[in-house]
Amino acid sequence: ILRDGHVMALERIFPLGQGGYTSRISEFDQKGVFERSIAIENCNFDGRILKLRDGGLLVLGSWEAQKDDYDLTIQKLNADGQRTWWKTYSKEADEFPVAALERENGDLVIFFNSNETDKFGVGSSKGWLMICDSEGVLSAEVSIPEASAMTPANMLCLTVAGPIIGYPTTDLAEAMKRAQTEAAASGKRFGTPKFDSIVAAYDWELNARWNVD
Repeated sequence: ILRDGHVMALERIFPLGQGGYTSRISEFDQKGVFERSIAIENCNFDGRILKLRDGGLLVLGSWEAQKDDYDLTIQKLNADGQRTWWKTYSKEADEFPVAALERENGDLVIFFNSNETDKFGVGSSKGWLMICDSEGVLSAEVSIPEASAMTPANMLCLTVAGPIIGYPTTDLAEAMKRAQTEAAASGKRFGTPKFDSIVAAYDWELNARWNVD
């Protein structure tokens, strides 16, 4: 949802009987009236859209660079929807975007997961926080080894002193196990999944400032 009330949705399209798929952004006005569609290349899964100060768009996703190997993909579109640059980032696992924000100076702050997990989020996983310039050139990065993938409550916000992130440290399977234990103890059919989480603050060089469990 943009500041002017417009809505943008990133869709994956599966042509029936043709194999493969494509992605596109659809834009709607404040009343839900369709305005335009923008074809997106090299974005297979977990798309994120950020409207930039210059009127362009930052599109993040996960791209299958090789079979069963997904890299983080970041591309900049101008105000007309034309791609001006495209970057991929790999940490030798499967990378999926979490969030991105733009600083007043045009730098991009990006939070993403790098993991080797099954569909239930079980397996090795870590988070990455990085800062790029307006052309996608990396200037700083830090790994968050305890960050769990495929679970809720990931967040990113910017302050004067630097970025702040929030992330779960419990994987989905463990959270569901806790819920089952709680349900059995209370005689209920279902329990509430419980995740341990951390909120952590960094400076603009991505040095750690503080964190709270």
